[in-house]
Amino acid sequence: MTKIKALYLVVGLLIATNIGLLIWTTKAPMHKHGHKKHTRHEGPKKLVAKKLNFSEEQIQAYERIIKEHQTAVKETHDKIRLKKNELYGQLNADSTSTNSLLIGEISDLFSEMETIHYNHFEDIKAICTQEQLPLFEELTTELSTLFAPHPKNQRRSTRK
Repeated sequence: MTKIKALYLVVGLLIATNIGLLIWTTKAPMHKHGHKKHTRHEGPKKLVAKKLNFSEEQIQAYERIIKEHQTAVKETHDKIRLKKNELYGQLNADSTSTNSLLIGEISDLFSEMETIHYNHFEDIKAICTQEQLPLFEELTTELSTLFAPHPKNQRRSTRK
């Protein structure tokens, strides 16, 4: 094979790859500004309501619980981010006592975050009927995997 033929082959493969990527990326839902829509939280939200057989009234209460949870999580995330910025700002200083204090505060905030998550599921349990409680108990065995971050190309084991 001559160098020219090899060059044409490589260029052809690159063009085919670009066309394939273009087709693949246009299939993802997009916002009006061209960014992909984030649908990560929609799946678990619907899945929980479906698994627990929520009524329309329960779904409305569930939506309120989710909004309160998201607000609390965002506030705690913001506190963590600020403390981390403060900690990493200390890299140029020689203050190990301040660093230990900041690391302890960050640790406390992560603990607070887990409490927020736990209380969120307590709130969901509170809107369940007696008939739904066994379904909730079954759901609790899946919570750590259902809401865990997943690699982009890996499908969740709970999807069918």
